[in-house]
Amino acid sequence: MTAKSPSESRRSNTKGTSGEVGWDVTMSLDGFIAGPDDSPGKIFDWYFTGDTPSAYSSDSIPFKLSHEDAKLFDEGIPMVGAIVAGRRTYEVSKAWEGSFFFPAPFFVLTHKAPDRVPRGTTKFTFVTDGIESAIKQAKAAAGGKTVGVMGANTAKQCIEAGFLDAMRVHIAPYLLGDGVRLFDYLGTHLVELERTGVIESSSGVTHLFFNVVK
Repeated sequence: MTAKSPSESRRSNTKGTSGEVGWDVTMSLDGFIAGPDDSPGKIFDWYFTGDTPSAYSSDSIPFKLSHEDAKLFDEGIPMVGAIVAGRRTYEVSKAWEGSFFFPAPFFVLTHKAPDRVPRGTTKFTFVTDGIESAIKQAKAAAGGKTVGVMGANTAKQCIEAGFLDAMRVHIAPYLLGDGVRLFDYLGTHLVELERTGVIESSSGVTHLFFNVVK
């Protein structure tokens, strides 16, 4: 049997559907999305250790991926029209110093809006009346494009409310051993997924694509 190249490992639809709510997340093989100090550590190395610069690379965020990963990354970004993130993600990232790496309206779930927001290119809207309101506002702002979800707790709320349509899970070839677990946040009820694609990248990362069965 002849081994398949990374590009031949692609299956079915990996690009998503316009108007959907999608969650894109990287995790270690043992299920962690960050280390004990909330830092991503080695699991995000695949964004920066390849030989192909991304179209979204900059001096502040020098994205450099494998050829297959760069193609996947650069195809996915233009499909996102708005983002919904949790307050923890906003704080840990230091609000991206006011400028996320690509232009999209940003809706932050929180109990109380911060007193100060860093100045930059990103428009942050702080939503204090729950996930339904955040998704509704984000969909209106997205103009028919995908609403991207950031943060495991935010994704959990989307799943529980029936809003999440798709997941892209990037499994990095590491065992972190400790940290923030992905699946600790997802509750106990059954969530059925339909696998729509898989890419085995030369970087060692396995990309899995799922639709959430409603």
